[in-house]
Amino acid sequence: MMKLNDIRHLYHGNMTETAADEKAQIIQALLDIAGFAQATMAATLQDFDAPTSAAPALRILATSQAPVTPRDLARLLERDPSTASLIADKLEQIGLVARQPHPSDGRKRVLVLTERGHRLWDTLRERLHESAILDDMTPAERQGLLDLLGRMRAKGRP
Repeated sequence: MMKLNDIRHLYHGNMTETAADEKAQIIQALLDIAGFAQATMAATLQDFDAPTSAAPALRILATSQAPVTPRDLARLLERDPSTASLIADKLEQIGLVARQPHPSDGRKRVLVLTERGHRLWDTLRERLHESAILDDMTPAERQGLLDLLGRMRAKGRP
């Protein structure tokens, strides 16, 4: 993992020392928080014998308001349909996901979390929330942080 001094060197150029240092500190803090979250997710997924690639698919299936077909999963994961299909197959093999008929189009199948898949999702959320990392923030502060991170994410996408 990169350290603060390594990150700071990435930002030197046509910005002030203070601006470069601030940006480096922000990036380091984001990396530290992401590392904690990844370690928590990895341990939880391991407890359920699930691959680390399962987390994004679980989030999509657990939070989607609409039925999710394998093609929808590929689009939402920003993956090739064959890759998303392999992820769905693996999750089905380990009992986290089931394929069921689409509620309005009998030609399609949808992916749904099984009871075990819901238990994993609930456990994952509980363990991430136990960290209390966001507990001292007001709802307005959390929303502001989400807005800022969304802007940062958008700048980082090609």
